[in-house]
Amino acid sequence: MDDLFLLRKMLCSPNILAKLIAKNSCDITFNIDNFLFNKIPVVSSEPSSREVYCIQSPSTKKYFLKLNQHAWKIENEYRAYKLIRFYSVHEFSSPEILDLQINVPYGETEGQQCSWLIEEWLDYKKEVDNSQDLILSARILAQINSMMIDLEQVSILFSTPVPSKDKLAENARLDILSELRRDLPVLDKNITLQISKAAEYFENKRFPYMLIFNHGDYHKGNIIIEAKKKTSPIVLDWEDFRIDNPIYDLSHFLYFLQPCDWSSAIRGYFGNLGNIFVQFSRLEIVEMIVSMYSVWAARNLRWSARRIDDPAQLQLCQNKIATQYCAIRSLSWKNLVK
Repeated sequence: MDDLFLLRKMLCSPNILAKLIAKNSCDITFNIDNFLFNKIPVVSSEPSSREVYCIQSPSTKKYFLKLNQHAWKIENEYRAYKLIRFYSVHEFSSPEILDLQINVPYGETEGQQCSWLIEEWLDYKKEVDNSQDLILSARILAQINSMMIDLEQVSILFSTPVPSKDKLAENARLDILSELRRDLPVLDKNITLQISKAAEYFENKRFPYMLIFNHGDYHKGNIIIEAKKKTSPIVLDWEDFRIDNPIYDLSHFLYFLQPCDWSSAIRGYFGNLGNIFVQFSRLEIVEMIVSMYSVWAARNLRWSARRIDDPAQLQLCQNKIATQYCAIRSLSWKNLVK
């Protein structure tokens, strides 16, 4: 039997799965039936129910394993993987998904389930680390966001009914409004005002919904510029993939950049996006970006507040957000969005 078959059989064992997903385990390395599991630290601002491993098989072949108790995260990875290959005209690639399972029982408590996927292991040489790479990253994001989704094709591709565009649009709007309306640990009056403005913007349906491919968590840490045996940049971690207005992705990308890098990133992005926003004025586009930035600001304020081991993190997050609001408003947008 080959390595992948044996690994799949192993991961369908409730006892082994429970051991790998256990949060209270101090072990970072497991040897199970001559498969070596090395736990990889997960760096995330969002509280996560996932674990990731590098697995070395008895034949020394390596695999990447992601376990998540939220089945939709693993399903999203698969959907994105299939769609990227369906809409194949782009210069980036994504990791090859070799196997996955949804809602595998584990542990002793009834109803405990975990989903997992196995991908090819990527030996990479360089992540995004300079201005040239940043411009390339912005161009790749523009390519991702240039993929227009045909719902009928998606329904055929996945052999499942797909909600109408109106239904998807309303669900997306309500999801964003719930983020903006929830209680936030904010003392800064300007942040409160900006988030309130964003809520009003979405409440009045001024943010257009689009059937466009979004990565959902696009930042420099999820991009590999050079990899062994690969000729194109690789974009990782598609578990938050969604269909939406591309400003959703752009604002997330900007949130995790320094303001000094924004002009290059925005210019590179809109210079490669095509005419998606041709019917909107520059002012409307800016308001979309600021409003969607508010969503990421609200989410990260909440995530920071949950870090009870680092109370100062919340203040640092607030300071960053307040500074970035000022920076967004002061950008020379006339030279960036044409």
